[in-house]
Amino acid sequence: MIEFYILFKLKTIRMSCYARGVHRYGFADTLMIGHHSTEELAAAGLVNNIFGLVLIAYMGFSYGLTPVVGALFGRGEQAEAGQALRCSLLTNTLAAVAMMTVLLVLYFNLGNLECLSSQFVSAMENYDFAIKLYPDMGDAYFNRGLVLIYLKDNEKGCIDLSRAGELGVADAYGVISKYCKDEND
Repeated sequence: MIEFYILFKLKTIRMSCYARGVHRYGFADTLMIGHHSTEELAAAGLVNNIFGLVLIAYMGFSYGLTPVVGALFGRGEQAEAGQALRCSLLTNTLAAVAMMTVLLVLYFNLGNLECLSSQFVSAMENYDFAIKLYPDMGDAYFNRGLVLIYLKDNEKGCIDLSRAGELGVADAYGVISKYCKDEND
C-alpha cells in the first residue's frame, strides 16, 4: 500500500509540474503578444489550449498503462508485465511519430497561409520549424527559397532551392535557372 501511495504522489507531482509549465508558457505568450492586439492574444490562447489538450490527452494515454504493469508485476506475472510494457512503448512511439507528422504538416501549411497573407518573415519561421522536424522535406526548402528570393536574399534562396532540387522537387531547377545566376558569368 505504501508503494502505491509513493507512486501516486510522484505522478501527482509530475502532473502538477507539467501544469505549472503550461501556465508559465501561456503567461509568457500573454506578455509577448498582449501588446499587439486582442485578436492575436485570443489566437495565441486558443492555440495554447489546443496544444495543452492534446498533450494532456497523450499523457493520460501514456500514464494509463502504469497501473496495469504494476498490477501484473505485483501478482508475479513478470512475463505479462514485460509484454504490456513493450506494447506500451511501441504504442507511445507510434503516437509520438503521428504527433510529429501532424506538427510537420501544420507548420508547413501555416507557412503557406502566411505567404498568402504576405507575412513572409512568419512564413519563413514556420518553414524553418518544418525543416527542423523533417530535414528531408523538399517542399519546405522550395517554399522558403521562394520567400527568400522574394525578399531579395537570392544567395540563401538559391541554396534552399538547390537543396529542394536535391530532395526531388523538380520545379526548383526552373527557378534556379531564372533567379540564381553564377557570379562568374
